[in-house]
Amino acid sequence: MKTNTANIVVTALGAAVSGIGYTLMRRSQRSKLAPGLLGFGLAHVALGVLDMNREKPADAIELKMDFE
Repeated sequence: MKTNTANIVVTALGAAVSGIGYTLMRRSQRSKLAPGLLGFGLAHVALGVLDMNREKPADAIELKMDFE
């Protein structure tokens, strides 16, 4: 199973956004933006991990592009 670079980037950015949301929640209990950032980041972490573990169908067409 080969992981795609985009999946790793989505998961890493989700972790970063979750960390920012958590930090904002700790600093200001009344923040309305912080829970949204935390949830948005956690959703991206979950989707990135699920996409990494997804199996390709046997009849999937792989497109390769050569940039030279």
